[in-house]
Amino acid sequence: MFFIFKKYFVAFFVSLFVCSPNLFSQNSRSIEKFKTGVFLYEGMDSTKQITRTKNKQIEVFNEGKSKLVFDVEWTSDTTYLLRFKKAVNAPGCLQKYDCIAVVINSISENRYSCRYVSNNCGEGTSVFYKID
Repeated sequence: MFFIFKKYFVAFFVSLFVCSPNLFSQNSRSIEKFKTGVFLYEGMDSTKQITRTKNKQIEVFNEGKSKLVFDVEWTSDTTYLLRFKKAVNAPGCLQKYDCIAVVINSISENRYSCRYVSNNCGEGTSVFYKID
């Protein structure tokens, strides 16, 4: 199982670096503001409010009834790993210690778009809006 994740993980990052050359030209100070704070994310099933500190991310959704908790590890200015810790009233594909690799593709004043890959939940793109 680890080998399969490793294969997707490597392919994911190679494709990002080849397909996103403008990412490297972005000001790291601009990206820095997205490492912590409060964000909104609109997913397929609901809007999530995300609170991220230097090393923890908490996602609240379903009118506050559901919560996901992750450890956060920034590996570069534009790449971070989310390690799943626990869920409250939030069934899904994540299992304890699952890892989600996230790479920021582009930023603007109060939003960033990213690509992610997970060993159990697949891959995709997302947009996050910083609200605080």
